[in-house]
Amino acid sequence: MIELSTSNSKKLSTLQSCSKYYFSLHTIYNGKNSINTALEDEYEVPPMEDSGKLIPDHIRTDIKEKTFSISFDTLDAKLQCIKQYDLTLCKSDDQANGCLPTKQPSHDPQQKRKFESKFDNLDYCTNYTLEVKPHHSTVNVTSISYNFLSSTPNVKSVPVTGMNAVNFANGTTIVSWDDVECATSYQVYEDEGTFPSYVEWGTQLIIDNTPPCSLKSYSIAAVLNDGNKTAIEDVSTTAIITKWNPDNTYSPESQNLNITVSETSVSIKWNNMECISTYQVKICESQDDEGNSCSTDTISSSNEPHVDFEKTDLLPCTDYLLTITPILPYLPRVKVTTYDFRTSTLNAKHLFVTGVRAKSYHNGTTVLDWNSVQCATRYNIYQNGNKAYSDVADTQYVIDNAEPCSVLNYSITAKLDNNEETGSNTLIFDHSPYQYGKRKRTRKAHISKSHGNFISD
Repeated sequence: MIELSTSNSKKLSTLQSCSKYYFSLHTIYNGKNSINTALEDEYEVPPMEDSGKLIPDHIRTDIKEKTFSISFDTLDAKLQCIKQYDLTLCKSDDQANGCLPTKQPSHDPQQKRKFESKFDNLDYCTNYTLEVKPHHSTVNVTSISYNFLSSTPNVKSVPVTGMNAVNFANGTTIVSWDDVECATSYQVYEDEGTFPSYVEWGTQLIIDNTPPCSLKSYSIAAVLNDGNKTAIEDVSTTAIITKWNPDNTYSPESQNLNITVSETSVSIKWNNMECISTYQVKICESQDDEGNSCSTDTISSSNEPHVDFEKTDLLPCTDYLLTITPILPYLPRVKVTTYDFRTSTLNAKHLFVTGVRAKSYHNGTTVLDWNSVQCATRYNIYQNGNKAYSDVADTQYVIDNAEPCSVLNYSITAKLDNNEETGSNTLIFDHSPYQYGKRKRTRKAHISKSHGNFISD
């Protein structure tokens, strides 16, 4: 109890800070306390009812890489009554889901009026909001908010990763990569160029009209928000071989295909095509449905402007089907070229009929036969120098009712279309006599030249 005597005021200087006191005022009459209390109330030291925002003294912050540190003093008398603070750190654009666990800063053991705390694993280049909530036992003190931007990483620690390049047959190339923290744009270098070929603000670049069948390489540097750029030598490079467009009119026929045919060979020449280093050339006889007569050759273009190919050992006067297929490992289906040709006719000396033979039978029938002549379409039979039988289709001819005991000369000529070529050796044949259905005589034949095998019965 403090006695005021006759004074109407009293200064109390021994009160402890951050304490609550109960005051009551009594009157004394004749040395005795009055029953009635003149005044009573509660007081806080210091008074906090009008505190509102209590801003800590000397707030210090520090941002290093992904760590944010904060410390502050509580020198003000009112601040000394606040023993606890809640610190909540959230991404400014995602305060519902982007908050880190709330922390309560601790006192500095050496300085009881200093609080400090830190947050780790922040995202680079991100806007954060820090809420400082003071706690008081009786007064609701308003929170204080601070906004800041987290730091930018060292360019050596943020290489561009996840690079990929895809090329399509229509000439479009898409280059993509993973997003880099703090990057404001990306510089794309093509084919190890010194200067960027493209600048992109996203993580994908679309390039049109890339030339087919070319080796393309791409490197990407990220430009960070502080203006620094990831070094090219620290960036991975991706490379692709662009594709051939199957919709283009790339075929040997459209590339000045030239075919020269001789009696037993064919020569083929065409302009070499982009992307094609190997061709398959297949030649088959047109009448061979089973493919037994086909031959297949693989040709390397060797990057020459023209491709030359010759096939020999063909049959003269024969129809063939030529197929040229460009070989592309990544595109199995390509446009092929087919071409029909016919080898040319042999010279007249090659149409000489050989192997003329004759047989006679007791019934008066004589059979002539001879070797087939390549390219011949018909044959003429001469008897004693005169044409006796024309346009014989086969290599055998039957003569009925031959006069017995007659000696006749036979020769055969080959015809190509309507042209008659050089004839054969002359066969001198002595027809056998026949009587009563029996053969009396056999084997008598003479040839004027020793060519072929001639037989007579």
